[in-house]
Amino acid sequence: MQIQIDEGIRTLTGAMFDYADPGRTDINIRDIAYPLSNNCRFAGHLPWHYSVAQHCVNVSRLVDDEHAFTALMHDTSEAFTNDITTPLKRRVPGFKDLEIAIETEMAIQFGFAFPLPEAVKYADLSQNRQSDYVFSWDRMLALEGNTAPYLMYAYARVRSIYRKGAETQAGVNDGAVTIGPPASIRTASASESAASGSANSGEPAERALALRIARFAETIDGVAAGLRINLLTDYLYELSGAFMKFYESCPVLGADTPQQRASRLKLCDLTARTLRVGLDLLGIRVLERM
Repeated sequence: MQIQIDEGIRTLTGAMFDYADPGRTDINIRDIAYPLSNNCRFAGHLPWHYSVAQHCVNVSRLVDDEHAFTALMHDTSEAFTNDITTPLKRRVPGFKDLEIAIETEMAIQFGFAFPLPEAVKYADLSQNRQSDYVFSWDRMLALEGNTAPYLMYAYARVRSIYRKGAETQAGVNDGAVTIGPPASIRTASASESAASGSANSGEPAERALALRIARFAETIDGVAAGLRINLLTDYLYELSGAFMKFYESCPVLGADTPQQRASRLKLCDLTARTLRVGLDLLGIRVLERM
């Protein structure tokens, strides 16, 4: 059956690519290389023409031989969708599903890994778009530093502390943390208000953690204003560090009074909620236990 013109596009080599069924057509590698070479990253908002193809080549040169081809092909869907900015993608219903469908089919046809591991995804997003890209598997998979495994571990640890305290703490929700959809950033305002209240009392590390939580919406505004996703990854890393200092200097389960214990458990809960929303925005899944 012939593809209708309103269902797809004709590629460089003359094939018809069907958006409704990406697997219907065998794609020539030139139909990926040429459009990616012409497609500028960040919707062209750069002081120079930095193509998606050049980005893919650069990444492939920075990884080991085993992962070089996957790195080279990791943005193949953009040969058919262009490099659409993340804020716009979130406003287009069904776009993410289409992107995944195309990427999945390209992975099948050309034999590369998809989806990318969480650690690789986080490492890519944590880079400042105007600085040099340094790719290191050892660094991005490390359980220390600004990496996905470290933040996933931090979230799991916070949740573990909260669960232990919530089992016996009256008035504290002992269920799983409930998080709204990533698009509803302002649903975090309640958490910010509660954190701001904690910032006026307690130990210095306790106040520092509360103030860090309260800066979440401000950080998201900065990300949106400058298209700098690395601001969010930096914030989540700093939040995790603030929690670790808080936990070391402020006993939670062994607090002096029931009121102090309840207040510190609430900070644990707010930290976990903020980490989960932030990682969800990055497309990183959290684990309740590690």
